[in-house]
Amino acid sequence: MSAIGDKIKGLRKQAGLTQKNLAKMAGLAEITIRKYENQDRLPKIEQIRKIATALNVDPFEILGPNYFSQTHAALEERLRKDGVFEKYLESIGYSVTYKKVGESESGDYEEQVLNGEVVDRIWIPDEEYFNTIIGKAGVETEFTEEEFKDFQAEIEQSIEYQLWKKNQSR
Repeated sequence: MSAIGDKIKGLRKQAGLTQKNLAKMAGLAEITIRKYENQDRLPKIEQIRKIATALNVDPFEILGPNYFSQTHAALEERLRKDGVFEKYLESIGYSVTYKKVGESESGDYEEQVLNGEVVDRIWIPDEEYFNTIIGKAGVETEFTEEEFKDFQAEIEQSIEYQLWKKNQSR
């Protein structure tokens, strides 16, 4: 289904938690955590946020770029395009990662409920800002969002990218 389950499992183990502990902290059933980790079920964004809060990580760490498409529908088309571009970069040996660099001051609090009681409130910003990091052979280059857009537009005009893209549709 996805690597989300592997990510949850890895972060849980890194935090030294059992599935039962994580479930209790996130206000979910233990079987639910087990199904997510076994990739039998895909968590919704609300569950991702609860799990991320329990693990003391940003939801982006669990979902990666898919976090945007689930929280900001307007970015979905851009992510699809970026996903194709990311596959191209990976096909020629580059890694692509993202680093959160900020968030908007506007947003809202979301209450975390456990056994019917509010146990925490977490801030959910309206927007989050990420830099893109492209690496190969131990050398990484970090791009701001605007720099990455320019870089992507330039590469997409190259003959190599156009040929690669055409071959992907076959």
